[in-house]
Amino acid sequence: ADIQNGIKSAGDQLAQGNTAHAAELSAARDVAVKAVADAQSTGSTDPLGAFTKLTHADAELDRLLASVAEEREAAERLSRAFDQAVFTAQSRVRAVSDYIDVRRGAIGPEARTRLAEAVRQLQAAQDKRETNLNEALAHANGAGMLASQAQSMATADAHAAQRAYAGRYGSSGGSNMGAVLG
Repeated sequence: ADIQNGIKSAGDQLAQGNTAHAAELSAARDVAVKAVADAQSTGSTDPLGAFTKLTHADAELDRLLASVAEEREAAERLSRAFDQAVFTAQSRVRAVSDYIDVRRGAIGPEARTRLAEAVRQLQAAQDKRETNLNEALAHANGAGMLASQAQSMATADAHAAQRAYAGRYGSSGGSNMGAVLG
């Protein structure tokens, strides 16, 4: 019963496609099917030999099934990490873009350049998703980092512009210009 479950599970894995060890798994499944057939036909004459063949075939099939399951889980974890990194990067890019749009003249070219590079990295991440998920994840993380740097630079630029404006027209220095403008 255990080896029959393994054979069924191997067939299910192979039917899903994209199995990393498809050739090995298929071969191990075929060996297990042959071991079961041999055990059913010659098991009564050589029960110990049939049991040994079944045990070896089942162990190899179980090993390969475990390896395939681990690889699928790792791929799913990587995919989830990518989705989270893209979501985070998109959120940061959108927030920085809105911040810069509202404070147009106060934001310098450095912050805008970082934002543009973050957008480019984000697009590269989405383009690489199907071909190389590890590289796509690196691009998505890079986009998030660049967006964060753009936010810091834009905030510093906005604060500097605010200080410069307050210095010229503010109440510091005893001038009544702020009151006149008000």
